[in-house]
Amino acid sequence: MIKDKNNLYLKEASETIILPRTYGDEAANTLNLSVNSALLANLNFSNVSVNSLFKNINLNLSEGEEGKAVINIDKAFLYHNPNEKNKTKMYLIAGDLVSIIEYRSSWLLIDYKR
Repeated sequence: MIKDKNNLYLKEASETIILPRTYGDEAANTLNLSVNSALLANLNFSNVSVNSLFKNINLNLSEGEEGKAVINIDKAFLYHNPNEKNKTKMYLIAGDLVSIIEYRSSWLLIDYKR
């Protein structure tokens, strides 16, 4: 938090997600998410709560954050875009290593190379 004259502002807010570590040191074990800066600029402290601040729609990957993760289920289906209706026939399998590029509303944009 920062204070400007008589006003109090929240400069940043973040949340860390702990990922399973199953692929040696290559895979990240945390993913740092920050609250959308536009939301912080218009934040009204009279009705703010942890739940409203850290809603999935308000979170993005922290600046400069790109992590790696390991698929830990038998099949992780891929989607054309972040919508359950856009599931493809493509999938990743347990042990596949992916690079996390973006986090948006509980969805991850990933990069996968064989």
